[in-house]
Amino acid sequence: MSSLVTALVPFEEPRESFAAPFAQFTALLHEQQSVPETTTMQGGAHWSDLPIERLLADGLWPMILRAGEKMNRQTRTAQQILEVARKLDSFINVGLLVRYATIADAAQAFIAEVVRPVEVRMSTMDADIITPFTKLWQIPVAQFLAGLVRAAQEWRDGLARTLAEIERDDEADEVRRIAIMGWDFGELDMSRLVAALDFESNKSFAEEGYVTIPEYHAHAARLRERQLLFRALPYHVDRLPDGVYYGAVATIADTWLQTQLLLAAADLPDREYIASGEYAAAIRALRECGVEVVVSRFGERMQRRASTLSRVMLERVSAEARIVAGRLLAWGEVLTDTAVGELFVLVVPEEVTLSHIEAMGVATGASAGEMVDAKVGRDPGYLRTHIFPQIEWEGVTEDEARDLCHACVMPIALVAAGVAKMPAGRRKLAIQWMLEHEYLTEEAVGVLLDAGAVDLTPAFVAWTASLIPSVHLERYLPNLLHEMARSEKMRREFSVDALVTILQKLPDAALDALFTNPRLRLELAEYVVSPVNGETIERRPSKDAIAQCKRLRKIIGEDRWYRFVLANEILSRIGLYRHPERQDPEWPMGPWEDTARDRDIARTYAKLLAVRMRDVPELFARYSEEEVLGWLWEARPDCAKLLERFRRDRELYSKTQKNL
Repeated sequence: MSSLVTALVPFEEPRESFAAPFAQFTALLHEQQSVPETTTMQGGAHWSDLPIERLLADGLWPMILRAGEKMNRQTRTAQQILEVARKLDSFINVGLLVRYATIADAAQAFIAEVVRPVEVRMSTMDADIITPFTKLWQIPVAQFLAGLVRAAQEWRDGLARTLAEIERDDEADEVRRIAIMGWDFGELDMSRLVAALDFESNKSFAEEGYVTIPEYHAHAARLRERQLLFRALPYHVDRLPDGVYYGAVATIADTWLQTQLLLAAADLPDREYIASGEYAAAIRALRECGVEVVVSRFGERMQRRASTLSRVMLERVSAEARIVAGRLLAWGEVLTDTAVGELFVLVVPEEVTLSHIEAMGVATGASAGEMVDAKVGRDPGYLRTHIFPQIEWEGVTEDEARDLCHACVMPIALVAAGVAKMPAGRRKLAIQWMLEHEYLTEEAVGVLLDAGAVDLTPAFVAWTASLIPSVHLERYLPNLLHEMARSEKMRREFSVDALVTILQKLPDAALDALFTNPRLRLELAEYVVSPVNGETIERRPSKDAIAQCKRLRKIIGEDRWYRFVLANEILSRIGLYRHPERQDPEWPMGPWEDTARDRDIARTYAKLLAVRMRDVPELFARYSEEEVLGWLWEARPDCAKLLERFRRDRELYSKTQKNL
């Protein structure tokens, strides 16, 4: 049954690695036959020891019939028989493992209890008496197999009792639940295993669990014994004060014991919890004292709590304490949220240090522990003061930045502050995505600008004007006007709506300072007032444009506003005065003082200037072209030369028009 496999060195593959117990059992019976099966030369006769498969099959048949009755299943068809046999197979396999130390012992027992007696009986039979062979071995084989089934049932019942005892205590009130240690049987579910060894159950039995079957009952017994040990200790977790946090699965064997060892290490007061401010000193004390000293101190404390604690129990719990203390040596001195979950600790949430993953979990809505979750719920500022600094923003990916936005746990402005710390490439992509998906707020944009994470480029301003804080627009607008004066492309990027938005966001004081600056008058007239007025003149004006005109008039004063508005008309005349050939002969431009005689023009300017239509001509007469241009070019060193050229161009244009 075993095979020689060549690897680096020859080795014997263990039988358990490839066969179920009953298969191993059958194979060993074959191996121990004294006479191998042979056939005569004539082929008329076969010689061998007892036919093993026939013996087992004949003995299994009454077992199958009995099992069918227990399962309330018929055994008439091959399929029905197979279903019953599969259930019986679990019992027999488990019985082999729990009744005998090894499969070889089981095979020897079968030979001694079944095979040898059958052989003796066959050797003493009268040759003249005809007896079916089946009658010789069916009952002994069935009795042997029934013993295996009973062994499996007894093993199952014992395991079930132990599990019930453990689960009974595990389902007690909260204080007692805290007193139960966690228990683990490996990958195989013990309750499922117990249920599967019941003829009335439909649950299957995991074949891969056969190898470790003998260990489970002993393991369960050890767990129960360990459970009783810790439940007998003098703990008082019912006295934990409000504000003490611990993990979802708090146990005496872990949570309480770890806490007590740290208290003993630092020689702190005898109580059920450790304060957060004591944690680091306790870890250092544990390292300095060593495991044995701390375990000894722990034992002394337990004896003071309960003088009746037996020496045997103290030795057993001390052995457990040594293992736990050894694990504590690897803990860091920083009180992390993970450590809080494994102790009974009275803690200030601000004192808990989170890992990057834990902090990201909090910021994206995942739980980081009862303590932190409660703090976040009570105090949103905790995200800024405690969670934000513990995120390693330099390593945050674009996808993680998106998750932070989607979660809506951390304020977007705070997310923006973190994004500003990301490397340039990922930062740019994250900001672009936040803009496209409309996550950015004015506060968030201000954070990005203050951090230098974005530049106030014309394109950015044109796209996000409504989101840019006024303080940034106030500083940027003069530079924007100068750039627009030099670049036609930049002028095209700014729509009337964008300019109106910018003006709406500026405070009154900023607008007044802007429009009173002589150095900016020309740019303001051309690239701010002119587009707004042009929108009003050339098409149906928007409410925002009209409102902005009224606001500007109110802020900068009527006289200054009249000059800016009239300057637009004068600036449009400069080109025609200089290039009269561009004049449309059907729509000649008349003298300045005659401009308002056109009713449509007068009506438009009445709206812009907020005056009556009949007052418009008077204003055109009051403000001459030279006066407005002189005011507009006041800051230019060549103002006089420009005015002189303007007069010459105007005179030339007038002569040209008279000659037409």
